[in-house]
Amino acid sequence: MSKITTISAALLMATLTAHATPVNYSAYEKQAKQIVDNMTLQEKIGQMTLPPVNMLVDKNYNIIPGTVNRYALGGVIVAGSGTPIHCNKVTCEARNDGYPGGFLHASMTNWQAMSALFNRQSVKVTLKDQGNTVYIHPLMGTDAVHGDQHVLGSVLFPQNIGMAATHNKQNAYNEGYWMAQSVRNSGFNWAFAPTIAISHNPQWGRSYETMGSSPMEAAINAKAFVEGAQQASDNGITGVLATAKHWLGDGATYHGVDEGNVAKMTNMSRFLEVNTKGYAGAIDGGVGSVMVSYSAVNQLPMSIHTSLLDTLRTGEYDGHTYMQPFTGLMVSDYGAIDKVAYQRLPATNMHISYDKALALSTNSGMDMYMIAPFAHDYHTVADFQNVLTRLVKEKQIPMTRINDAVTHILEVKYAMGLIQDAQGQPLGGHVNQPIATDPNNNVAAKAALQAAEQSLVLMKNQTPRGHKVLPLNTSQLKYIILLGQHDYSYTQNNHTYKIHSNLYDNVGVENGGWTLRWQGFETNRYWLGNNKKSSHASTILDGVKQFTQGHNIKILQEPEGALPKDMNAANTVVIAVTAEATYAEFMGDVGNPACFNNPTDTSNGCLYNGHNSTYQPQQQAKDLSIDLDNKSQTILKTIREQDKNVPVVNILFSGRAMLANHLMSNGDAFIEAWLPGVTGGDAIANALFGKYHFCNGQCDANSPNRLPVDWPSQSTDLQNYPIYNDQ
Repeated sequence: MSKITTISAALLMATLTAHATPVNYSAYEKQAKQIVDNMTLQEKIGQMTLPPVNMLVDKNYNIIPGTVNRYALGGVIVAGSGTPIHCNKVTCEARNDGYPGGFLHASMTNWQAMSALFNRQSVKVTLKDQGNTVYIHPLMGTDAVHGDQHVLGSVLFPQNIGMAATHNKQNAYNEGYWMAQSVRNSGFNWAFAPTIAISHNPQWGRSYETMGSSPMEAAINAKAFVEGAQQASDNGITGVLATAKHWLGDGATYHGVDEGNVAKMTNMSRFLEVNTKGYAGAIDGGVGSVMVSYSAVNQLPMSIHTSLLDTLRTGEYDGHTYMQPFTGLMVSDYGAIDKVAYQRLPATNMHISYDKALALSTNSGMDMYMIAPFAHDYHTVADFQNVLTRLVKEKQIPMTRINDAVTHILEVKYAMGLIQDAQGQPLGGHVNQPIATDPNNNVAAKAALQAAEQSLVLMKNQTPRGHKVLPLNTSQLKYIILLGQHDYSYTQNNHTYKIHSNLYDNVGVENGGWTLRWQGFETNRYWLGNNKKSSHASTILDGVKQFTQGHNIKILQEPEGALPKDMNAANTVVIAVTAEATYAEFMGDVGNPACFNNPTDTSNGCLYNGHNSTYQPQQQAKDLSIDLDNKSQTILKTIREQDKNVPVVNILFSGRAMLANHLMSNGDAFIEAWLPGVTGGDAIANALFGKYHFCNGQCDANSPNRLPVDWPSQSTDLQNYPIYNDQ
C-alpha cells in the first residue's frame, strides 16, 4: 500500500486546481510487448481475466490463497454488493434485501485487509533475452459512481445528475480527486467511474448516472473528473485508474429501457456526434480504461459491435473524426458476454453461443473480461480461461489479437506502477505519490457540500399572494412541520419486518443506488455513530436542527391529531419531502412496454421482472408521476383547514426529472434536490435558511443550481425513440 502523508488543507485545496497531464499509454508499448513476447498463453489469458472476489472464495466465503498467481489474473473486482465480513472473508451479495450485518463490517480497515491479500501477489515473467524478471501486480477494481461507495463512513458526492446541475467542472474534479484518495487508501487502484452517458429519456433507470443532456458539458465534466481521479503526470497515474462508461449510447435506448437497443437508427453521424462527446472529454483527460455497454445499436450488442468498438480505438467512423484515438484498455461490463449470448431482449433478438459471443467480442477489440458467477457456460475462473484458451487454439481468435489485448493491459499497468522489478520498484519511470490524508474527512466533506449546495434547483418560490417563502426567517418562525415518509417491509429468516422510513431523516434516500450495495439502502442504518461522523452525513432534520438551536422554534414531525392552536401562516412553515425509492440500473426503469404485456414473463425484455428490491413494488411503474405520500397529504389537509395560507416547501429527492405537477402546484416553494449525497441535509438546510444563496444570488446562463435536463410537465413531453434517423 502507498505511504500516507498528512498535507495541510490549504495545500490540498491548491492541489485541486492543478489539472494533470494526460498519459500517453502508447509510450509504454515497447516495454509491454517485450513482456508479452515472453508470456505463456496461460499468462496472457490470465491478464484478460477479471473475476469478482466471490469467484475466489470457498464455500465459507474464505478467500482462497494465491489465486492471482494461480490464474495469472490481470485484476480482481468487487461485485456491486460486495463487502468484507472481516479481514479474510467476503460476502459478495447481500443475503437478504433488508439490513445484512455484513455491510456493517465494510470499514476502511477491513477493506484494506482484504485488498492486501491480493495486492501482495503478482505474476512473475522472466524476460529471456534480458535475463531479468518482472512482477505484474493486479488491477483492483471497485464501483465509484458517486465516491468510494463501498467503504462505510466515506464521503459521497451527489449523483452525476446533481453534479451536472452545478454546471461547475471544479466539482467534478474535486469528486474525482477525493474518490481516488479514499479508493487508494482502501487498497484498490481502479475506479469504475465516470458514467458519461447523455440523458435522453428520464424513464431510464440509470438517468441519475448521466452528466445531463448537454454533450459539451458532459465532455467538460468527464475530463475534469478523470484528471482529478487519475492525477496523471509525466510519472504516470498517481491517483487511480478511471473508467469512462458505458460505450456507447446506453442513454439513448428506445423508451429509455436499460440494457436496451438504440432502435431504427439510420443517422449514425448524428448519433456519434452527440453520444461520443463525453468520451472525447475523458480521452482528452487521459482516461486509461473504457467499459463497454450492455446495450445495442440497431440490435447489435455493443460488446460485439466491431465498427463502433473500432471507432473507440481510432476516433473515426466512416471517414469522420469524432475524438482522439483511445489508447488505454477496453473492459467488458459484468458478465456482459453471457448476456450477449443468452439474454436476448431488451438489447437484441439474436441468440448465439457463448463461444461465438466471446470470439466475436475479442476479435472486435475487447481486452479484458469481467466474468460473473451467474454465467451459463462457466462456473469458475478456470472454466472461463479454458473456454478462451480453446478459442485461441482453435484459431477462432488469432494470437495477434490476444497479444494486442494484453499489450493494452500492460501499457496501462506500466503507467500505474503495477509492473515492478525484484526489489518492488515500479518500472517505466513511474513515481509513487503518497496518499494525501484528510483528517476527519473535513476537506472532502467541504467539497461534497459545495457540490450538493450547487446541485439544488429552486423551481418555485412564491405564495399565491406573491410573497417569497425562501429563505426562511428564524426570528419569525415558531413551528416547522416536517412531512414525508416511505413505509416498506422485508423478510429475513422467514420473518417480515415493517419499516417506517422518514424521508426528511434519511441518509440512504439522499444517496440513492450504488451506495454500499447495488440497490442502495434506505434509512440511517449505516450512518450512525462514527460512520455518520466520518462521512459527515446529515439529513434534512439534522440540518434544520442546526438552524433552530437558540431559537424558540418547535420541530413537529408528522403531527397527527390536534395542531398547536396558535399555529398560523405567519409563524409556521411546512417542509414536505417526497422521494423516489432507491434503485439502480433496470430496477429503476419506468414505462418499459415489455413490463406490462406479461408481467410474469422474464424473457420479453423486462429485466425488472424476476428481480427483487425491498424498496421497489412488484410491478414496474408505468410513468414518472410522483406525489407526497397519502398520510402526509392528510396531515397537510388538516394544517390548511386551520390556516390555508401556511406556506409549504416541497423538496424532491429523485434521480431524474419527474412528473411532479401536484407538488409544484400544491406548494409555495419547490426544490429539486436530486440525490445530493451524504452532505445533502446540510446543503438543503443552508439553502432553506439563506446560508447558501441559489445561483450564488443571480441565476443566469453561467450560474449553478440550474436544471441539467428538460423538465416534463406531462407524459407526452417525454422523448421517445428513434430520434437518430434521417427524417
